[in-house]
Amino acid sequence: NNIEGDLKTYYPNGTLKEIVFFSKSVENGPYTFYHQNAKLKEEGFFLNGPNLEGTIKQYNDEALLIRKKQCEQGVCKTVWELDSLPVDKD
Repeated sequence: NNIEGDLKTYYPNGTLKEIVFFSKSVENGPYTFYHQNAKLKEEGFFLNGPNLEGTIKQYNDEALLIRKKQCEQGVCKTVWELDSLPVDKD
């Protein structure tokens, strides 16, 4: 009665919401979250439950990278990706 492997959940409209890898019913591996428009929202890695580990990437609703987090055992530091944000060059 353990969850093993990828668990997929969906929005009410049937669009894929997330894919999370489980081992012995605990998040422990890569995950991918999606916006309701089916574009990439976030990707990263869970370590032994809800602890984020390594590089976590977050995207806006157009799938442009907006932020990276460096995480160690669930403690994260944000690194902003300003080159993906619109900039007024006037």
